[in-house]
Amino acid sequence: PGVPTSSACRTLDAELLRLSLEASLERMNVETLDVGFLPWPEEVAPDERSRLFEEAFDALAEDERRGRLGTLGFALPS
Repeated sequence: PGVPTSSACRTLDAELLRLSLEASLERMNVETLDVGFLPWPEEVAPDERSRLFEEAFDALAEDERRGRLGTLGFALPS
């Protein structure tokens, strides 16, 4: 079964983000993604966003240190 990538991005679930990155690397048959980009988590309550952003960033920053992710970015709504 596939990893629910869209769910990981909508909720910023750190474990789902890690699994999604692993699945993407495998699917594309590469060792590194140049850019990791996360949209604003609309399905997350405003009071939870700060904590979830921190957890998501920490999870993906570890992948960046391991050389699996080049640059990490977040997009805020316009």
